[in-house]
Amino acid sequence: MQFGKSLVGYGKIPAGSDASSLWHVFQAGEKPVAITNGTFWGGDGTEIATLYIAPPGVLANGGQSPADYGGSERNTIAVFSTITGGEKTNVFKGAMFGNFTRTASAIGFYVPPNWVVMVAANAANTASWKFSIQGFELE
Repeated sequence: MQFGKSLVGYGKIPAGSDASSLWHVFQAGEKPVAITNGTFWGGDGTEIATLYIAPPGVLANGGQSPADYGGSERNTIAVFSTITGGEKTNVFKGAMFGNFTRTASAIGFYVPPNWVVMVAANAANTASWKFSIQGFELE
């Protein structure tokens, strides 16, 4: 397996969003993608956000929860869930993977062809969240 083209995805949870609402961050193309880096900032101090992957489907940003995305047989799969709000800013961003997170064993994840990466926070927020993830197509 070799790394191919580098890809970056960006997403946000707007201020005033409902708890457990999914927001788009990234979608793989025809090739699987190894997500190797991620960063976040914003959110409220009492919130925790979770990254999910799921089969391709219709995503109305903010309109579905991880439990109802795609119906009961195509639910989302949590891949990273220690993203805490209120601690990081656009200047001092948080790292999702590697030795500087609360889960040092988290080193990234794979996204199957055409699957999507989404994010949801556990509570309604007053401050927006921002997310950026980077990966490589697998050859």
